[in-house]
This record gives sequence, structure tokens and C-alpha cells, in this order.
Amino acid sequence: MLKVSVAGCSLCDYMYRNIDFNSPGFKKYISKVPGDGGIVPGQLVFAEELEIFSGKRFKDIANELIGSAKPEEWSIGGPAVVAGITASELLEADGYEVNFFGARGEDESGDHVTEILKKTPMNFDNYKTINGQTPFTWVLSDSNYNNGKGEKVFINNIGSSWFYTPDMLGDEFYDASILLLGGTALMPELHDHLNRILLRGLEEYCFNIVTTVFDFRNEKENPGHPWAIGESEDTYRYMDLLIVDWMEAMKMTGSSNINAAAYFFRAHGVSSFIITNGPDNFYIWSSGRSMQPLDLSSLPVCKAIDDDLREHPEWRGDEIGCGDNFCGGVVAGICEQVKRNPGEFPDLLD
Repeated sequence: MLKVSVAGCSLCDYMYRNIDFNSPGFKKYISKVPGDGGIVPGQLVFAEELEIFSGKRFKDIANELIGSAKPEEWSIGGPAVVAGITASELLEADGYEVNFFGARGEDESGDHVTEILKKTPMNFDNYKTINGQTPFTWVLSDSNYNNGKGEKVFINNIGSSWFYTPDMLGDEFYDASILLLGGTALMPELHDHLNRILLRGLEEYCFNIVTTVFDFRNEKENPGHPWAIGESEDTYRYMDLLIVDWMEAMKMTGSSNINAAAYFFRAHGVSSFIITNGPDNFYIWSSGRSMQPLDLSSLPVCKAIDDDLREHPEWRGDEIGCGDNFCGGVVAGICEQVKRNPGEFPDLLD
């Protein structure tokens, strides 16, 4: 049995569509200085920081942002849990097992998440109920923003994730071939001790995958400087594969271009990485230490999708969670290679 252990961010997403980011009520909450707690299209902000920025309670801010609108839908969200679900669905066959480790509160949002998890092949026996609210995110979407390309704003309440510690993972977490740590910036105790978790993963002969989310804490505490991850820069050395989007890559490395970001990750010991860039080309590289060696390469996303949407605009859905599902696909692909070619390094290009 090939096991995958997934830990990190899980929450309830409440979707509000057709929000006008250029309306006066919205623009008054736009960030003035990086990390000041204001809203930035495409980025995440903590609800409590938005309250400090505006000097208002969140419920009053909400009235100006969305008025009387109700969420059009709610869904499970988070780079860890969504990637885990996707991987479990793609691997729904004999010989694979995906296990999720995370936290919820005793409330309606937690019930929503559990309700969805019950419908998936992923095991969630280690999804603990602890103190605090279940983490949730308001996802505000303006499909007309950025010349019709659309954009989102994420307002997050960390809730019970403040209290989830590395010790809560237990020994069972490391009884796996592959570890996925996802969106730990929204689980502060895991994020601040990520090096310890990944080091034990290597000691237990696990393949360590890390996927990221916008790190508001670091952006606030050290604006203009590379985001810290774990307790030391050694954290990068313990990553067999790092999956980040373009903005996160630039913020983590303090860079403004792909070559500088790639140099930073290589210099800090990352074994291999994928840097996605929305609908534009994404980048991959591998040192050869734990995956087949690969020079820095640029690959296009599937152009057939754009062709289909031009012919059938009614098929266009919401891009929320695309990156998380992409990560789940990568995990599934690595699992299939490990099972198909035991003893060989996975091929990132494959």
C-alpha cells in the first residue's frame, strides 16, 4: 500500500461573486502599504488585520464590501485538503491511500467541511476537532477586474488553526511514502516549525512536497523582505518538491524575475520546484537529488482549454482552487510513477 499523508490548511470557502472591486465602498479598504492589513486583489488578508487597518468591526466592513449579498455557494478550501482530495480521487484504486491531518472547530463551517470529506475517497480520521472556530475564508470575486481576466480577494479567519501543533500530527503522519504540507502559512504552529516536520520526514524516508499560500504574517512583519519559512533557511534543504505560484515565488525569494527566484531556491537547497503563473507558462527544475535532473524549463498550460472556452463561453467556471487541484494532480502523478517504477526517481517533466 502506497500511503500519502497530507497536512495543512483546510477551511470553508464562502463564495461571493460579482463584487465590484472598483466601487467606492470596496476601494476604501484597498491596501496603501504592503502588509498594512488592507485588501490587495489576488492576495489574502486576515479578517482581524483588516479590522485594525480600517478601525471597524468585520461585520461593518462586510456591509460595505458585499451589502446584503449572501454567499452563492460554500465549498471546502485550502491547499492541503483540496490537493489531498484531488489526489485521492485520481488514485482511487487498489494500492493507494491518502490520509488527511488537520483541524476544525465545533461549528457549522466544520460540519460543512466534514460533509464534503465524507463524499471523497480520502481518509480523514485525523481531522481533529479542537478549540476555536473552523477556519473560513470569504472569497470575493470580480470577473471584470484586470481587463476581464478576473481576480479574487481572500479574507481569512485562521480560527482553530492557531492551536494545531506539529505534535498533533503524531507518528502515524510519518508512516507514509509521500508527505504533502500545504498552505501552512495559515497554520502558524506548523509553518513556524516546518523544518522539524520535514526533517523527520526525510529521516523516515518520505518524499517531502510543500505547496504554499500567500503568507500575510510574513508580509506584515517583514514587508519588502523574503518571507521566512520554518525556523531556519535549512527548511528549503528538506524539500524534495516545492510548488508555488508566481507571486509567492517572488515574495519568498525577494525576486522580480524567474531567473533570480530559481537561483534563490537552488542556492537554498530545494531539490526541485514548480512555479505556476496562472494562464501563462509555468516553470520546472530539478537538481537530480530526489527527482530526475532537469534544467530550468518553461511549459505552457493546456491551450485547448482556452480554445474550448472561446467556442463555449457558457462552460467557464470559477478558477478558485485551480492551483490546489493542480498540486493534487502532481502528487497523484508522482505516486503513480513511484508504484510503476519502484526504486527510480520520479520524472518531474512526466
